[in-house]
Amino acid sequence: MNYFSLRITFNSNLMRLYLSIVLLVLASTMTYAQTTITWTGNTSQDWNEPSNWIPNIIPDANTDVTIPFLLSNPNTPIILDGVTAFVKSVTINTGGSLKIDISGRLEIANSTQDALISSGFLTNFGTIEIENAGRHGISVIGGDFINIKNSFINIKSITSSLNHGLFLGQNATLRNDTCAVFLNSNGNINNGGIIVNDGQMNLNTIQNHIIGDFTNNGVIEDVFGTFPTGSIINNELVFSGTTILDSSVTLNAFLVGNNSKFDIVGVYTDINLVRVAGTYDKVTNSFTVDPNLSFGTYTFGVSVEDTIGGCLRQYKWTVDNRACSSTCFSAMDKCWSPIDNDKSWSNGNNWMP
Repeated sequence: MNYFSLRITFNSNLMRLYLSIVLLVLASTMTYAQTTITWTGNTSQDWNEPSNWIPNIIPDANTDVTIPFLLSNPNTPIILDGVTAFVKSVTINTGGSLKIDISGRLEIANSTQDALISSGFLTNFGTIEIENAGRHGISVIGGDFINIKNSFINIKSITSSLNHGLFLGQNATLRNDTCAVFLNSNGNINNGGIIVNDGQMNLNTIQNHIIGDFTNNGVIEDVFGTFPTGSIINNELVFSGTTILDSSVTLNAFLVGNNSKFDIVGVYTDINLVRVAGTYDKVTNSFTVDPNLSFGTYTFGVSVEDTIGGCLRQYKWTVDNRACSSTCFSAMDKCWSPIDNDKSWSNGNNWMP
């Protein structure tokens, strides 16, 4: 073998070795990226203890987590105070359970399936945030899902408007406790089970909701008016769609129930609660708009106190103000409100509506 052929043979062997190493690294990276780990509770209830999982690692943002029913082991997982758990998805099997402590956080992002699936028991004292869910945001197939007082859930985004932000099967129950916040910013509710809201639910999506068995003992914010308020048992307060203020006093300002644990502290011209927009009368459920407020569409900020839970929350109330102010006069069902330099009677821009 001459020098030239020896060099080619050496380079070929080196190239094969290099390619083998690259393929090995890629394979291990892909395996890691697709990791599914299962809770065992072999050591404790601490989510952040590697020995509680198979394989022996702490879940991270690339991990699909499964929590099974442990027949003879009381060590069900807890995301402890001060811990933020990052995962790709969580599945709680029938009989399994997960608890999140008061300052614990569960952040689920970029799932290829439902971000959070529960057929067991989930008790949230802390925070759950879901982003870029591959299918539904939260699927409660069965069991109980409880958002405890002062806890927070935010379904921030799902990948398709055809999917649901929240899905409940027929054997599932979801309770949003007093002063708890459930924010559904993307995807509708499809409820085949039971939902009881004692706290705050923000359902700010353009998709229509399939509401099923739903009891509202709290406050619902429905900016786009897609929540079927006539299909629920409403014992408290709902802000839904756009309210037209076509006179100085608007009756039936909000959808209110028979109970009365909420007080409206103030109504403001924006969500920052700076300028007062008018006065609300709880006895008559009427709103008197500030006579100096200009015509137009506003997103009012409404400050509401839960007198039983002791929390103060802010809600969006969309209004179209067409009420004549003290600086204009009515004629032929229209109100003079000059907005152009041209004060001509025949200029349509100077009249509302």
